Amino acid sequence: MTTLETTIHPVPRWDFIPNADGYLLYSDQGQAMVPVDDAGRAAIEALQPGARLIDWVEAAAGGGDAHAALRQIHPLLDPLTRAGLIGLDAPPEPVDWASKVVHTESGGSRTCYLSLTDNCNLKCSYCYNEDERAEALACGKRMLRDDEIKGLLDRLAAAGFQYVIFTGGEPMLRKSIFSLAEHARGLGLGVNLLTNGTAFTKRNAGRVAELFETITVSLDSAVLEDHDITRGKGSWARIVKGLDLLVKAGARALSLRPVVTVHNMDRLHLLPDFANGRWGVTSFKPSLYLPNSAEELDELALLPEAEAYQASVARFNAVLERIPGALAEDPLRAVSYGGKCGMADSIFSVSASGDVYPCQSLHFDPLWMGNVRTHGVEELFANGKRLGIVGACGLDVPECQGCPYQMVCGGGCRASAYKMRGDMAAHNTVMCRHLRIGAQSQLRRYAEYKRKQHVAEPA
Repeated sequence: MTTLETTIHPVPRWDFIPNADGYLLYSDQGQAMVPVDDAGRAAIEALQPGARLIDWVEAAAGGGDAHAALRQIHPLLDPLTRAGLIGLDAPPEPVDWASKVVHTESGGSRTCYLSLTDNCNLKCSYCYNEDERAEALACGKRMLRDDEIKGLLDRLAAAGFQYVIFTGGEPMLRKSIFSLAEHARGLGLGVNLLTNGTAFTKRNAGRVAELFETITVSLDSAVLEDHDITRGKGSWARIVKGLDLLVKAGARALSLRPVVTVHNMDRLHLLPDFANGRWGVTSFKPSLYLPNSAEELDELALLPEAEAYQASVARFNAVLERIPGALAEDPLRAVSYGGKCGMADSIFSVSASGDVYPCQSLHFDPLWMGNVRTHGVEELFANGKRLGIVGACGLDVPECQGCPYQMVCGGGCRASAYKMRGDMAAHNTVMCRHLRIGAQSQLRRYAEYKRKQHVAEPA
């Protein structure tokens, strides 16, 4: 029974996420979010840990009308308690993140990112592996032969891999790509293509459509100028023509991955209707431009402001909601709680010359895991574990402690932190605000999704 002597024990951290009708009170230590208005927020902010209800009322009243404060607080007790945000006379039950949310064991499908060539027919201003590819070409590194790649695919299949992703450079520039894809498929591997989309022709479109489970194309905008400014003049027209040919040839598993910068974010929301109307595309994977170094951040000045970027994403998602099948049913499915990454655990990345790294964004000498010419698959994973980065996330970053969003963003991509700070365990100060505002936006979407679900439930 709740009395004025009942002690109130809030969770150790929470935050008020601005929402259309006020705020969502959120904590990674709670079971649910609670909507509150300005008066409710003011009352909650007056609560001190371990205070009696009478103390809370007096603090909320601030020397004014205690009865009015009690009338404000009383309706909050039940929803806050049921959400696990406060406990009455005892702390609320802690959320068992380790077993319920954070992946603690090796998991996910084993996937290999396989670069078929260092050559590329575009010169994107923000290319994440341009320097590595240029060095490989300058040093004359010996590219894997077809028989070596087929041998690697044999070993991947035997080691329980489910997917191989052909990338590069531009993978379509390798003439043997189709025989390699056929070999992989014959082994039961799922074969995906990650391409800039400029090399599709009448002669090869049918083979591409036939062989690849998913074709992910780097189209940044429905507007030519917004795309070409970073990808290169004429690239938009070539990609659009290539996608026309693919769809005519029967390709259906198309996915577009725009990189969002200051140049295309204002008209990003035009892409879904354009791509869906022209090609029937329902899969869109926009990704925020991530600087490859602290120097590049200033030199290119491509990173949008966090608030402007989220406004762009909100407009984009609003368009997706009108396209059947284009938006994930549950917004939190796309959130990687705890930031657990499969690098060097369930995935690795193979360069065109056979060098292996934890992921496609971490081709750096200190993170070299071996070479497929001289190391077995399990040996490569063992070398990855010895790097001490398996399972790396931002949960242990000192600057992230006490932040209620750390279980949503996990401190952000560790590859980005490594590029900016040279340390996998570093706090990514450049991206922190983006991550925080992005987490708030995702949680707002989730709350709206749950609200609609509740409204749709039969009485």
